[in-house]
Amino acid sequence: MRGGDSVPAFDGHLGPTFLAHWRGLRGDLPAPSLRSFLDHPEPSCAPYVYILDVKKRELRVRLMGTLLEEVRKRNITGDDYLKFQKPVVRDAIFQNMKGVVSSCCGLRSGYQTKSNRDRDLSCEVLVLPLADDNGFIRYTAGVTEVMTDLLAGEVQVAWTQVTGIEWIDLGSGTPAVKPASPEPDHSRWSWNSDDVRLSVNHELGYFVVVVGGEVGPNIPRLTYERLGRELERGETLNEVLIFNGDVDLSLLDHTQLFAAADTLKSACTANDVTVNKIAGFIHGNINDPVFKLWSVICKERGIAAESNAFTELEDLAEWIGVDVADLKRDVSSAKPVV
Repeated sequence: MRGGDSVPAFDGHLGPTFLAHWRGLRGDLPAPSLRSFLDHPEPSCAPYVYILDVKKRELRVRLMGTLLEEVRKRNITGDDYLKFQKPVVRDAIFQNMKGVVSSCCGLRSGYQTKSNRDRDLSCEVLVLPLADDNGFIRYTAGVTEVMTDLLAGEVQVAWTQVTGIEWIDLGSGTPAVKPASPEPDHSRWSWNSDDVRLSVNHELGYFVVVVGGEVGPNIPRLTYERLGRELERGETLNEVLIFNGDVDLSLLDHTQLFAAADTLKSACTANDVTVNKIAGFIHGNINDPVFKLWSVICKERGIAAESNAFTELEDLAEWIGVDVADLKRDVSSAKPVV
């Protein structure tokens, strides 16, 4: 350690190990280089580490640990990290990473997430600066630790809240402002009768949920309560989710998706109904986190084994085996849920 270094209080065990390793690599420099960091990994932390190149308007992923890739079910190396975050938290994440590189300081944050088993998971992240070969601080290296013991097959699926966040003085000082701590603005939750609409086609074997506007916390559950009243006993259906281009799901409380899934499961069980596929129509972004979370929850609860997202209605219709003209008719004729 050197003068000015602070000693944060960690909740997990990876943070102290990661920080000690970082300090051992930097020598007399303000921060170790990316090259040195990659050439000398800390084995206990490596699977949980991610490295971001902090650019003017994006956070380019330089490295993603193997266990983090497994959780995300994809390799996002080379992509913009912010694209995979909820819109409501993107600016805070970017400003905090800018603070780490501009002040050559650390950032420790605690937060909670929901798992695919509907459990609260306690997590901790430590972010530290790295330099390029010319000594310019431009990268951040983070280590993520889930401190709740995971069940078999359990993964994080939704961020819910920040439980604590602080700068760490590494000898060069910290930003004058506190780190950003994003929280959902629940006051903006609102909806009207056109925000979510429903149509059931028993003959062709599917039901359509059309989502638009700002969706409030009770709408997902109410949607499947309404569906339950329209099911016919013993039928097999596909679910078609239509996300309109102006839909705002960034403020949706993810816990409501679990309540919605339980309502759908109960309705299907009571009516001996089988949901075969979940098909999503998403304007321009088939990686929509809400659709992916809904798919994971439904699979976990045994509601539907297959899910897929499309940006063209023709492709969606082909996947569930119906004529696109029939599908478009049912989308346009869907009635407000409430």
